[in-house]
Amino acid sequence: MAAPEDPDETSTLLQRALELACASMEEGSPWSLQGLWILVHGGNLTAALSALLGVQCLLDAAVHLGGEANRSTQDAMNAAIVLCGACYQRFWARDRHLVRGLLADLLRLTRRLEGLALCAGPDDPQEVALEAERAARVRRTARLLSLCRSAMILDVPVALVFMVTWPLISVRLTFPNDHLPGVGSAGELAGELGVGGLWFGLQYALQSAAISCSFFCFAGLQVVHVTLALVSAALLRTLAQMVQVARTTRQLYAALDDHRELLQVLASFSRVFEQPLFHIHCGALGFALLATTALVKGHHDLYVLGLWPIAFAYTTVLGLEGDLVQESSELMLHAAFAGHWQEGARRFRRDALFVMLRATKPVSIRAAWLGNLSLPTLHSLLSSWYSFTQLFIRLS
Repeated sequence: MAAPEDPDETSTLLQRALELACASMEEGSPWSLQGLWILVHGGNLTAALSALLGVQCLLDAAVHLGGEANRSTQDAMNAAIVLCGACYQRFWARDRHLVRGLLADLLRLTRRLEGLALCAGPDDPQEVALEAERAARVRRTARLLSLCRSAMILDVPVALVFMVTWPLISVRLTFPNDHLPGVGSAGELAGELGVGGLWFGLQYALQSAAISCSFFCFAGLQVVHVTLALVSAALLRTLAQMVQVARTTRQLYAALDDHRELLQVLASFSRVFEQPLFHIHCGALGFALLATTALVKGHHDLYVLGLWPIAFAYTTVLGLEGDLVQESSELMLHAAFAGHWQEGARRFRRDALFVMLRATKPVSIRAAWLGNLSLPTLHSLLSSWYSFTQLFIRLS
């Protein structure tokens, strides 16, 4: 289902989602999965709908943690994993060609820098060491891009399996007690037909396949995003070294042209991953919230214990990589200042000053509604997570 273009259609979807959410709360369902279903398949609805359904689902899970805590926690986590996997699957089907374009641009820039050499003086050991470091970094960058392309190829069958299992498993998640409309209990119907064991095995296999594909989709998206960030940071450092050893205006302009192209790639990279990064942060922190509450309540199982560190690893890695890209972009200012502008001609000094002024604006990776990815952003997210965890534990 495509994103609704008509405001009236969006309002209708919003009203229908709220009605289903309230109905599920009255029926005692641990998760308002009917509303989440509309959220996923209704396209990009309003931010208010996302926030409302998310808070209401967490409150539902908190209320039911006092009863069958283990079961309701696992169902909530399964639903959250499949929901975030569905968001990723939609992104992968819509923006895969954009990611391929980013990979092609970075690979072309890497090959061009690999064929060039720093204009290092033969009698300057520092510049010779910079040349050796640059060559090693460019080779590592090429290997990282090959790894990223392999991850994208491996993610294709995972996405295809998820596209098949998602509609089937979502029916079970939407009706957690197997009460399908107009049919009654699906388990009872399968038992009457003599295929109860087959129905249970198929149900378990579909749920396992959907959850496994969701984890693999998350891992694939994480590998692609981290690789692109590491490659961008490495190329920024390489271009900073080229500016540092440049002695003529022509050499400086060559580095600036590559730097301008890299900035355009980074802008496209941040724009493509802006929405998926928000989904990853919400999903990871939601998992951590539910897992922490279950652990505090004394419900220790391998599912919760295995999910808890993974949830924090996602947000931590994203914060570190955003900080790395920003730090690498700031090296251009220091490299231009440490270059040969003092002994150059007047035009060269003016161009070096222009490089310093342009480098004062740091490059950053953005996420929707979160701002720039960095360590301060990570700290604020973890602080908010801690506050919500305290509230969630008290409510449960």
